[in-house]
Amino acid sequence: MDFFDKWWIYALVGVIFLYVLAQSLTALIKAVRQAKKLGFSKTQIREVISSSAIFSIAPSMAILISLLLLSKVFGPWVAGLRLGTLGAVTYELPAAINVIEGAFQADINGVLTSEMVVTALWVMTLGCVPPLLLVPFFYKKISARFDAIKEKTLHGKIF
Repeated sequence: MDFFDKWWIYALVGVIFLYVLAQSLTALIKAVRQAKKLGFSKTQIREVISSSAIFSIAPSMAILISLLLLSKVFGPWVAGLRLGTLGAVTYELPAAINVIEGAFQADINGVLTSEMVVTALWVMTLGCVPPLLLVPFFYKKISARFDAIKEKTLHGKIF
């Protein structure tokens, strides 16, 4: 796995993490400004920010556990990049296991070649694309179904 211990991997992951953090900070600043325009007090804004931070702890723990699992396959930097930007362990780990054990007939806990790891990363990345393409095309249909479910629930009928 020494192919993941190159300087350019650290630089690439660092740049991507900085970009994601900058996006988050920009969204926070814009939200605070908008809240002030709408007349929220500083205390209310602080309470919303702190409660949001508290409620993000549980998902962060799941991501941390996922990071530990994926780090065994991809190393901490690439695993952190996957989970910190677009991945979810419910998808990432099974995809990696299926590629390495299915396509290469290798044990996920054994010695992995760069070909195995890169192939698994491509499968994981390309597997994230269909939902991004399907949702815009089927949003109205999906939304209508959710509205129908809400309507049934509001009138006391669950199904």
